Amino acid sequence: MLVDAIAPCAPVAVAFPAVVGLLTGHGDLASKSRLQKRLYATLLMAEKLPPGALGAAAIARDIDRQTLRVAYAAHYPQRGREVGRVVLIGAFVALSVLGYYVAWWRDASLLGLLIGLGVIAVATLWFERAWLNFGRNDGVAREFFEYFGAPVGLVRPRTELLAKAPALSVDDVFARAADVRDAAHGGSMSTLAAVNTVLAGAHVHVDWRAEARKGAHRVRHADYRAGLHRAVAWTLTFTATAYDWLLRRLLGPFFAWRLAFLDEREWRRTARAHRAGEVFEAAWLPANYRNERTRLAGHWSHLHKARDPLLRWSGNGVARKPDPERLPALR
Repeated sequence: MLVDAIAPCAPVAVAFPAVVGLLTGHGDLASKSRLQKRLYATLLMAEKLPPGALGAAAIARDIDRQTLRVAYAAHYPQRGREVGRVVLIGAFVALSVLGYYVAWWRDASLLGLLIGLGVIAVATLWFERAWLNFGRNDGVAREFFEYFGAPVGLVRPRTELLAKAPALSVDDVFARAADVRDAAHGGSMSTLAAVNTVLAGAHVHVDWRAEARKGAHRVRHADYRAGLHRAVAWTLTFTATAYDWLLRRLLGPFFAWRLAFLDEREWRRTARAHRAGEVFEAAWLPANYRNERTRLAGHWSHLHKARDPLLRWSGNGVARKPDPERLPALR
């Protein structure tokens, strides 16, 4: 019953990162044609206004801003391809959610619903990363495009849609550009060239084909037997270390308390026997409690020896065991 109530709401919770990406991103998916139509409508409205009309200055500033946006979209046609890829990723998220609800409506198994939720989670995280990367990259490139007055040679880095790209701000780019200009050419480099250098080297895109070839080479030539031995040795060593930690933290204080209890009880019984004049009991008590301490130390040593096979199997040898006679030091 609880699963039936949670299942319809699960995609909403899983797709929450995509909503966060849409709300926090600052990208603009408007195409060049839409920007041109908007600019044309603004120009028609400005022509119909009489000279000195209220708001004419604001409309003029808006025309300048929209003109720069149209020039930006025309100067970087690769931006349209990136927009298409982001839209495809968003469509994949929508299809994943739709497929989940279709499976839920047809009473799919719980395992199938969980697999669908996993696909939705991966798709939404991918969409969030792609959207945030595109928004940051597009926003910084547009600000520099407007700052330099629509330059021809401004570099617009390709948006990384898979890996996580660094979140650079305009101030960060200017600070790095100043360092590049001072270090490389002693201040003779132009600001635009320094900014291009920083933008071009801000994020090194992953060559997925080369990485795939390297991964395939490692898979083909990997020494799985040695890797298995190393994994088993590490597991056994870690288990022995964890066993030692539990022995010190949990059983060590108990054994130390037990030893202190035996010492105190021996002292009390011996003092009472001396006061009562029980000579034979006073002579027998030290030997009895010495045997108790030896038995307790034997138990402690046996617990320590239980981890020795793990260390031998791991190939790290047997660590030095604590001396049973120095059991009070483990308190």
